[in-house]
Amino acid sequence: MIMLAGHGRMDHPTGEFIDLGRIQVTAEAVKEFAAAYDPQPQHIDERAAAQTLLGGLVASGWQMCAVLMRQVERQLESMFPQIGVPSIDEIRWLKPVRPGDALDARFGWRSRCSCRACGDAGGRAIVAEVVDRTGDPILRMNGNVLLPPREASPAGVWQSAIRCAEHVRRRPRVPRRRGGHLVRYFEEVELGDEIELGSFDFTPTAMASYSRMIQSVCGDSNSPSPSPATLRGHVVSGWHVVSAWMRKVIDYYQAEADWLAKHSRPVPLLGPAAGARSLSWCKPVRAGETIAFSSWAEHKIEIGTSSDWGLLVAGAEGVNQDGEIVVSFYPLFLLQKKTA
Repeated sequence: MIMLAGHGRMDHPTGEFIDLGRIQVTAEAVKEFAAAYDPQPQHIDERAAAQTLLGGLVASGWQMCAVLMRQVERQLESMFPQIGVPSIDEIRWLKPVRPGDALDARFGWRSRCSCRACGDAGGRAIVAEVVDRTGDPILRMNGNVLLPPREASPAGVWQSAIRCAEHVRRRPRVPRRRGGHLVRYFEEVELGDEIELGSFDFTPTAMASYSRMIQSVCGDSNSPSPSPATLRGHVVSGWHVVSAWMRKVIDYYQAEADWLAKHSRPVPLLGPAAGARSLSWCKPVRAGETIAFSSWAEHKIEIGTSSDWGLLVAGAEGVNQDGEIVVSFYPLFLLQKKTA
């Protein structure tokens, strides 16, 4: 869940697109973010990236989501007194983002939020995009925001956002079962197989570092970055929570891959992600909290144009110290086939 504060005008006509400004992606920014949250070959080293499916260095999809939504936040902060972002219906990574690409961000208003739990909180659906110099979308997100009346209290907005996120949260459709070694080829993955990924500590220092990395790509690196001292007790960015899940996935995969290689067993390749669905921030995460992450095999999709890769729909959750789900979503990524 993302919460913003702002002030100003309240008009938001359906169909209007608003330009949000240029996004500057450098190789240094790509590598810095990846080293912290998505250390896959295509994100961390030009030579290694050249040997991947993407053929060169590209930005993490989660980095670009956070950058795009930061641009949306900056716009909304000038328009509304209180904003909540409880959920994202769909994320689509349509083209890779490479250092030096000329990119722009924009967003537009859509229909009212489909959630019936928002009450009078003013739920609206939005679309946010990163586009290239020809106007073709690189990244597209369909999400929901809450635009409550000016007199609404922050606590009231929180409660509306929580109700909305919980209402739209997609429940798992397969029985989940914990397993041991779960780095497998696409054909060998069993639906419901679940991985305990471990925990991430959202310290004020980690929050400040994350914020600085996102600001630098948004073009507001001259704005003062929050210090760890000022972030004590603050709410963690929802995108920071998702990025931490990604880091735990890569850590798990690398540890399992090392074990397989040590025992002279083949290591299935993890391919690029295609997007994610049904992302809900169900509870706020605050500085100092530790979140335990898990993931499971939700669905498998054959790709008609490829005999080498399959598309795996995974389930993902983060749980706080009270056993409450704080984030829930369904990423999609390529997984190597054994017959490749």
